[in-house]
Amino acid sequence: MVESLLILLVLLAALFFLLPYLRSGTRFGAPFVPMEREVVERVMKLSGVSRGKKFYDLGSGDGRLVIAAALFGAEATGVEIDRIRVWYSRFWIKLLRLPNAKIVRGNLFDQDLRD
Repeated sequence: MVESLLILLVLLAALFFLLPYLRSGTRFGAPFVPMEREVVERVMKLSGVSRGKKFYDLGSGDGRLVIAAALFGAEATGVEIDRIRVWYSRFWIKLLRLPNAKIVRGNLFDQDLRD
């Protein structure tokens, strides 16, 4: 009985998050492909991320690069259009207590990146 109720709650939650996408017919530009740990490490090394620098990830997905850059001490900002991935990224940033990381929900083409 409890398992059935739990399954029903999970399905209702999934429907709550997915229904706006199904109704709007929204299509995002590129598919989400999570980065492997080695790739994240290589990006951090090649970009020279360090304390005091700014790091932007346009189309940040699940926030892996933003979190990694924040752990290196950079002021890290991610821009993501998918609200589920934004929520997921913000959850991990809050869980890891990273005050120098943030995720902005929006279209990367509409963001002000002057600084």
